[in-house]
Amino acid sequence: MEQLDPYFAEEATEILQTIEQTLLSLFDEGKTTEKVHTLLRGAHTIKGSAASLNLDTIETIAHHLEDVFQALYAPELEID
Repeated sequence: MEQLDPYFAEEATEILQTIEQTLLSLFDEGKTTEKVHTLLRGAHTIKGSAASLNLDTIETIAHHLEDVFQALYAPELEID
């Protein structure tokens, strides 16, 4: 098995921590457009970086995360 590029691994780790913190804040503080932007931006960045390194599985997962996070824009969607 090939090892991940160390720069990608470091960046992805930081982004995933931000995504985790933002998701947790949705429960504690509620949903805002800014938080959804943060989630989408993180998933998009991971997707783009993974694509540039031909990490197809990570790219696909990040793309699916983007789709899920996009759904959070719906005002009628409540996080519980």
